[in-house]
Amino acid sequence: MDNSLQLTDATIAHISHLLQLAILTGTDVMDHFRLMRLVATDSGKIMLDPLYEENFKLQLDKMTKFAEDTLEARLAELEAEATQNREPLE
Repeated sequence: MDNSLQLTDATIAHISHLLQLAILTGTDVMDHFRLMRLVATDSGKIMLDPLYEENFKLQLDKMTKFAEDTLEARLAELEAEATQNREPLE
C-alpha cells in the first residue's frame, strides 16, 4: 500500500506566494506556513483547505487595498507640499 502524498500545483504556488509575502512584508515565512491549512484528497493529493484559501484571498485583498490607499494618500500629500513650495513664475 502506497501512503505517499503529493502537493498539487496550486499548493506549491501558494507556498511560493507565502514566501513572496514574507519578503514583501518583512515577516517570518514560518508564521505564514503555520497558518496554512491543507487537506488530503482520496487520490493522494495535498491541497489547500478551501476555507483557508478563501480567507487568505480576502486578507490579501484587504492588505492590497490598504497599501494602495496609503500610497494614494501619501502621493496626494507630496503633491500638496510640492504645490506649496513652488515659486511663482514671473
